[in-house]
Amino acid sequence: MLYGIIDYKNEKYIFKLQDNILHMELIDYLGKGCLIPDWMTNPPSFEDEYIRGINAENGHIVLFKPYPGNAGYRNMQMRIRIQHYIELVKDITISKLTIKGREIDYIYDIENGIDNYTFGEEGTASCKTKTFEETTSQIEYFNVDDKKVEIYFTINRGISFGSCNPLTLHSTINLKFDETKDYDFLVKLCYILKKFLTFLCYRENVNIDQIDLYTLNDKFLYLKVGKIVCFDMKNEEETEKIVKERNISYESIKDHVGDILQDIEKGNLYLRHIPDSHREGLKMDHSKFIMVTAAIEWLFKILYPEGIPHSEKKVKAQNEIREELEKKIQSNTGELKKQYKFLQRLIGADGLSQRIVQIGKDYNDLIYDIGKYLYSINELSDEFDYEKIGKRIQDQRNNFAHGNLDKEFEETAVLDLLYLERVVYLLQLSLYGIENNIAIEQVKRLFGMRFISSRR
Repeated sequence: MLYGIIDYKNEKYIFKLQDNILHMELIDYLGKGCLIPDWMTNPPSFEDEYIRGINAENGHIVLFKPYPGNAGYRNMQMRIRIQHYIELVKDITISKLTIKGREIDYIYDIENGIDNYTFGEEGTASCKTKTFEETTSQIEYFNVDDKKVEIYFTINRGISFGSCNPLTLHSTINLKFDETKDYDFLVKLCYILKKFLTFLCYRENVNIDQIDLYTLNDKFLYLKVGKIVCFDMKNEEETEKIVKERNISYESIKDHVGDILQDIEKGNLYLRHIPDSHREGLKMDHSKFIMVTAAIEWLFKILYPEGIPHSEKKVKAQNEIREELEKKIQSNTGELKKQYKFLQRLIGADGLSQRIVQIGKDYNDLIYDIGKYLYSINELSDEFDYEKIGKRIQDQRNNFAHGNLDKEFEETAVLDLLYLERVVYLLQLSLYGIENNIAIEQVKRLFGMRFISSRR
């Protein structure tokens, strides 16, 4: 719990922060229950401003970012719900940000930090870590708000004497940028990294345990000067097995990290289908069906910006039909004209089933192995056919579109959806130029699939 003093609109308050609720009480009104502060009849409204305080325990500056809206109150205390807060040793520019979390330890595997270890017969033991250079990744780049940002991974070492775990290793993600006091920019970087981790783990409940801020001194050394605490970055933790084994590794995406982050920043990487947790990801319901098929539609538009390629004969026929319908549009009015326009828009439109078939045809080398495995272990090998999959998926989506929500999922359509989940990731990784065999192995790892791929 934080506590201290806040100077807000020329009045001094004592504060305490419990969970994400900031409690503020005017110092001049302490013990004077008969006096009513002005803010109780006209509660302040917060938009983009930070509330600045001083941590009574260490004298650090604390910047609280409220949610937009009016403050509440209880008794004589103003109560404000806080999105995040930033604590700094002093008013200083920031040039580097690092984040630490359990998932990062396995995405950028901490085991790679150990050079060797030995055990002697007489009871001695030793462990040697690799150098900083050996455990630091290459630097990549992306841009946020027209600011260039460097990103790299490192493995940090910690020595704790008198502990049962004298040596600890933690992986971190590090961002460097031109010095700034733009705190919203710093927080935005944190949320971009959070989305990056959700993509690599296929679940929203990844945990960022620590966010540290650094400044660059006159000797060009980075000094830790503060931290950011985002209240919605702590989630119910997954089991060690899920955290350790279900992720896309850094090694598989190195050279592409900056591109992935750039697409996340621009909103170009589809992430809306990612479940809240591993357990939620195992559920099969209407919303999951809609979001996964929407991901396929999104990817199709990227892969085929001009739509499905058709033969010259078919394109010619479509153009002739459009011309005939245009004549009908020009010679009619009212509802009839509206219907002809509707029919004209349908000419050449590719349905979901056609899009799935086209993806299967053009990306068969990438998506075949996982499909063959899924359908064979469910004893439905004959159903692994892109034409059949496309038809079942489209029929199922039409049921939802027409309000037939009382109908159960067709058993094989459930398997189709599981397959498309994996196809989404295979295509996304492929778009970054990741080789097919690497993409396949990473999707197998992410979804806990154990089989030997036939295509190398």
